[in-house]
Amino acid sequence: TQSDHVSRSLAFGFIGHDILAVYYQGKKDGLSRFDAEQLAMKKLSEYFTQNYDPEVLGMVHGLVSRYIENDVLSQMTILEVEEDFFIPVSDQFWYGMRIDLLIKDSYGRVRLIDHKFTYDFYTPDALKQNSQMPKYVAGLRFAGYPVVEAYLNQFRTRFKAHLLGNKEDSDLYNRSPV
Repeated sequence: TQSDHVSRSLAFGFIGHDILAVYYQGKKDGLSRFDAEQLAMKKLSEYFTQNYDPEVLGMVHGLVSRYIENDVLSQMTILEVEEDFFIPVSDQFWYGMRIDLLIKDSYGRVRLIDHKFTYDFYTPDALKQNSQMPKYVAGLRFAGYPVVEAYLNQFRTRFKAHLLGNKEDSDLYNRSPV
């Protein structure tokens, strides 16, 4: 029998991605940081009426709010948000992927950002072994985007929501090249 409850780690990833997508889509559509954040928090409030752990919702709120306060990615040109891409593997098969965020910096460099909600930040060795991002970069290049860099935007979920105020930003999130 299937459980009606989503695991804690799956809930973090699902809700966190959804909230960040709303925020970045709002920025792409021309909203101010404040208005895009308000739209994202409105989306988060919808999860409170569902059967999600309130601690997870509090953590997502705390992490994403702190992240948005210092967000520099939204100052760049946002090209794509939560977009699906497909690469042909053969005449019959395609490799599908959904990217989280594709941006262009002020120098015209295209960068891929993948959000990860994880208990702890990935180690340098784990980052080197990431097999997802090279495939995504290749797929985006195939689709015509000249991606030059890829990053994991990591959100650490190990702390309780009420402890976030005592933590440094660097304890809560970081962006690592892969």
